[in-house]
Amino acid sequence: MASSQVCLILLLALITISASASSATPSIYDKLREYGLPPGILPDSVSSYSLDKETSIFEISLKKECYVKKDYLVYFAPKITGKISKGQITELYGVQVQTYVLWIPTWVSIYEIKVFRNKVQLTVPMKTVDVNIADFEEIPTCQGNSLAACNDQSNVINPLPLIEAN
Repeated sequence: MASSQVCLILLLALITISASASSATPSIYDKLREYGLPPGILPDSVSSYSLDKETSIFEISLKKECYVKKDYLVYFAPKITGKISKGQITELYGVQVQTYVLWIPTWVSIYEIKVFRNKVQLTVPMKTVDVNIADFEEIPTCQGNSLAACNDQSNVINPLPLIEAN
């Protein structure tokens, strides 16, 4: 009789653990996938997020501001906001990319991200840029602002090519 009570207690404990694990809040990267967006559009330093299901407005908090180096340099503010829907983020605030205007490094805001088949379309003022979605499958590592100040010519950071999308 005692062994059947122990088995029952263990079974109840497993059910409780399983239920609490399945009700855990999904990570922001899981949420991005639910909306058809690749997880690598955000760095690995997300500390929390909120999403209003009625308005689709989100707020993401990072541990601190950071830079991500790809073939270009991207800046993420400590707080990122926007509106998310299937395959896109609009009204984005808190993400910038380095580009050049007349050979002078300049930061421009990315204010919209859309996914089309195998492309991620980034919208900056007066331009859209298509980037291969494979570039956003891995979650990038957040780096400090010393990366942005790097002037070593052997480690040149290329600007995002601002080419009109078709």
